[in-house]
Amino acid sequence: MNDSTDNTPTLLAERTGEGQQVRVWCSHCRPHRRATRGTWHYHGAGGERGWLGRRDAHCLFNSGSPYLRTGYNLAIPGEAGIRG
Repeated sequence: MNDSTDNTPTLLAERTGEGQQVRVWCSHCRPHRRATRGTWHYHGAGGERGWLGRRDAHCLFNSGSPYLRTGYNLAIPGEAGIRG
């Protein structure tokens, strides 16, 4: 899913715990000593739009993730008209 205003990808996020953070699944990262790809990246509220909007990637530098170059937008299903 892409943001309509640019080519920055939009990833669906979910609130965690007491709602102080959101998490987004990254299929590009491979945590240390794991054979499979994929891990959660966590972000706090920030910026003018709170949880939503562009974020710098928390990807591992050796992951080859395209998000290191572009970052990504966060969207939470059910908020701001986002469908899951």
